[in-house]
Amino acid sequence: MKCKNCGATIPEGYLYCEKCGQEVQIVPDYNPLDDVLTAQVKGALEEEPSNRTRNKIPIENLKNSNGMISYTMNIPLPNTEDQPESHLAQKRREEKERHLLDEQRKESTNNIRQSELRERKHQEERARRRRENELKRKRQKAKKRMRILIGIGVVVILSALGYFIYLNTYYGLVKGGNRYLNQKNYRQAEEKFHQAMKQDDAKADAYNGLAAVYIAQNEPDAAEEYYLKAISKYPGNVELYRGCIEFYQQTDQLSKIPVLLDECEDDGVLDDLNMYVSNEPKFSLEEKTYDEVQELSLTSKGQKIYYTTDGTEPTAESTLYEAPIQIGEGTTTISAISVNDEGVPSVVVSKTYVVEYPVADAPAVSPSTGYYERQMQITIQVPSGYTAYYTISSADGEIETPTAASTKYTGPIDMPEGNHIFCAVLVDGKGRLSEIKKMNYELILQ
Repeated sequence: MKCKNCGATIPEGYLYCEKCGQEVQIVPDYNPLDDVLTAQVKGALEEEPSNRTRNKIPIENLKNSNGMISYTMNIPLPNTEDQPESHLAQKRREEKERHLLDEQRKESTNNIRQSELRERKHQEERARRRRENELKRKRQKAKKRMRILIGIGVVVILSALGYFIYLNTYYGLVKGGNRYLNQKNYRQAEEKFHQAMKQDDAKADAYNGLAAVYIAQNEPDAAEEYYLKAISKYPGNVELYRGCIEFYQQTDQLSKIPVLLDECEDDGVLDDLNMYVSNEPKFSLEEKTYDEVQELSLTSKGQKIYYTTDGTEPTAESTLYEAPIQIGEGTTTISAISVNDEGVPSVVVSKTYVVEYPVADAPAVSPSTGYYERQMQITIQVPSGYTAYYTISSADGEIETPTAASTKYTGPIDMPEGNHIFCAVLVDGKGRLSEIKKMNYELILQ
């Protein structure tokens, strides 16, 4: 708003110009209040004696030099022709009317100013309340942000503390050991796993991690030792058995798995690890001596069988059993294993068989041992199904044992002159030899 006196800007709500002190015009150039005041004055005049002439009171609305509203009332005098009026009475009446109009104008102006002041106070109060509410909201927001920051700080501290505590728990140490293992920092990894085992030596996780460390360093025997000690201490711990079995699988020591499970006396462990249990193969023949060739059958329900016939330990690379095994003459050792779907072998089963053909009695030879002075013939009694073979010692006394490759007997033999050893043997249709018959002849012709 501009001051009408000096043109300076007047802030909203101010009633005076700060530069020149001019009062701000409250009432506009035209105000309906003028008509009200005029009507009131007119009413006051109508209360005068009725013999006075009552005409309409014109009011001119002008502005004074200060920009305020000024009123000039032209109140017509009564008709002096009807009733003469003194100059003093007329002046008093005019003063009275002017005073009444001024009082009404002042009262109206005061009312307007008071209304303006009240409105200004209301506006200032509303502004103050808005500022207070805004400040309150800002404080509440600041408090809320502070609470959030404090909460975040508490969460961070508790998380850090919890993480630190976790790092020193069993699983935290195991996790740290695995992290060092992945980084190939085997010394730190081994230390972490040992710390975990000190906290709880019945859990398998630390043993598994330690085994991985030893495998990476090509020291599987050390890992096996830790497993076996733990299993010995906790024979009912399934996870320790499982960890040891997986260790044997990783190190290609499958043959040790059945030995481990065979020594387990806990049925619960065996039930939980039945996928690793491989049934022993069954042998159809008892371990004993036979007098003829035998056929050996091996069985294992739903599992493959591998075997050897030379006494060596079988593996999955040995001969796969597909048909009965022929047990010939002599001593034969059959070793076999069953392998389940997991590739785990059973305990090795070995049996030794002896096949000895029955030996026929030595053949009957004539004449009997002795000294002869005349020519004699030597005969061998050959039973049915046999063939006789013989040898005669040389002149220097060397004796040769008869076999199926010796001289075949076909009929009586002339006794040689001199001192000789005659040997005979029988061979059956299967090539089996009888006992040997020895005769000592001395022929000196006369």
